[in-house]
Amino acid sequence: RPIVIPRSNETILGIPRTGDRIAGPNDPTISFSQATYKVNESRTGIVQKEITLTRTGDLSKISRAYLQPVTGGSATLGTDWKFPSSYSGQVTFNQGEDIKTFTIDILSDGKAEETEEIAFRIASADNANIGTQSSTTLQIFDADGLFTDTNFRIGPGVPAIWGDYNNDGKLD
Repeated sequence: RPIVIPRSNETILGIPRTGDRIAGPNDPTISFSQATYKVNESRTGIVQKEITLTRTGDLSKISRAYLQPVTGGSATLGTDWKFPSSYSGQVTFNQGEDIKTFTIDILSDGKAEETEEIAFRIASADNANIGTQSSTTLQIFDADGLFTDTNFRIGPGVPAIWGDYNNDGKLD
């Protein structure tokens, strides 16, 4: 018989929690599908990146994963990325479902920067175990950098490096 532990004061991303059933050895396992995702920032608007969760094992029950961004990433919430309005912080697997995605909006901040990162973790789960791939990192590659041509050389007798110094999309 499952054990219920009430957690009346716990909140994850603004979602109040009232209790979880502790998963047993026969319950499914939820994991991120990969350790790292990559996305290119856009100069002109929002880019959406899907992150995938997988569920293995017994798929006959409804399971939920509660997701949380990990603090300390170099990408800033609200400037470099945001959750779409449809994001709730929880991903629900209905009976028979083994793959689910959630979307992150990547924002164009107009700044020349190095690659930035956001990490997410599965903070808890209902009716499921948390798998070994319990976190993932999203790398955001900058669109506003000075050098848009990565095929350049530096050395004696080599002409000057070309770059998009005024962000007009052309090499100056």
